[in-house]
Amino acid sequence: MMPESDISINQQLSNRDWKTYDEIVYEPFVEVIRDIIVKNKYKTVLDFGCGMGKTAYYLRDVFKLDIAIDGVDISEEAKKKGEKYYDNFYLKYDYKAPDKKYDFIILASIIEHIYDENLTKLLTDVKSKLNPGGSIFIVVPNIDSPQFCLFDSKERQLTSMGHVNLKTKGEWVSFLKTFGFTKFSFSFPTKFEYLERCTFFKSNLLNNFLRNVYSILAIFPFYYLRGSYWIEVK
Repeated sequence: MMPESDISINQQLSNRDWKTYDEIVYEPFVEVIRDIIVKNKYKTVLDFGCGMGKTAYYLRDVFKLDIAIDGVDISEEAKKKGEKYYDNFYLKYDYKAPDKKYDFIILASIIEHIYDENLTKLLTDVKSKLNPGGSIFIVVPNIDSPQFCLFDSKERQLTSMGHVNLKTKGEWVSFLKTFGFTKFSFSFPTKFEYLERCTFFKSNLLNNFLRNVYSILAIFPFYYLRGSYWIEVK
């Protein structure tokens, strides 16, 4: 039996989730994205699989970056809530970026939702849409983390999160090299400004304690404990 298409799986999940989800959630990868854009003086950005626009909201409304940013998603619910944050918002189902060139393309928590055959189409296309000197930013789950190994499973990741394509770090790097990428940056988020925004409990004492615990996880030997990591490719 042929597996259900990745678009069908994720469209059902995303339309369901974005319909009931209103909060703009902060995450540390947004700071990493900001720093890459500022360092490289990128001006044109594509947020592929943008959801309801949290990345664009933080980059322009909070961090005040002077950039042009387009969004692409498969969810009509996401478009209703997120298009206000983008210069252009595209509903696309063909694994292709808009017919434009960009300095920086974001694929945050996207490629694990796509089977290899369709992912090959997407990565081939987005690579062709990069301006010279541009890069692609990718976020994927860390399936080697203790959290995944002890408390999670590929079955749950598929049914509840639409993760149809889970690979180890080495497998992702090998896969991405087949598209001609030669420069890789690979890391977990190391800046923890976002901890000041995190509240876990009503008690400030407990919140401060947990912020300190999470800060310890920024130390290199503890990176592997993180649930996700990022890869920048050129």
